[in-house]
Amino acid sequence: MQYNSLPSIPTFMSDLILLEDIVLPYNVIQEIHATDFPPTPVNVDLEHNLIKTLTNTSFRVNSTIVFLNLNDNPIVDISPEVFKKLPALKELRLQKSKLTRLPLKFPALTSLYFVDLTNSTELVCTCAEKSLESWVKSLSPANVVGSCGDTSIYAFFVTLSPACP
Repeated sequence: MQYNSLPSIPTFMSDLILLEDIVLPYNVIQEIHATDFPPTPVNVDLEHNLIKTLTNTSFRVNSTIVFLNLNDNPIVDISPEVFKKLPALKELRLQKSKLTRLPLKFPALTSLYFVDLTNSTELVCTCAEKSLESWVKSLSPANVVGSCGDTSIYAFFVTLSPACP
């Protein structure tokens, strides 16, 4: 259901208890709520929408989402509580987000093995994110994609953040 100018995830979808794939790219969805989702989605593709924030009510507790594509959404804020609700998440795509800082609660995503923040041009990495160093180092360099200015996220945490106080 793409290119339909949907302003939200259709309410009937939450009643589709066997629905595993939610594919709604290229719409005008601005917010997502746990109640929008059926109980067992595995793949969620909401790229090219207008989502600005992920709140503590965006996903169900113990969500079954494994793949989450939020590429090309103007996301500026992610609540720390979001990651606690996504224990199965393995792949997170946030290309072209408007995030300025990496969420410090990324390590709560214990199953996550791939994160893509490519072309998130406002993203900066500073010593304020040093707590993410061991988490980033636990991942493969090919699985942490994106840059903080001219430096890749992975390179920042491997080579520069160890010098932070």
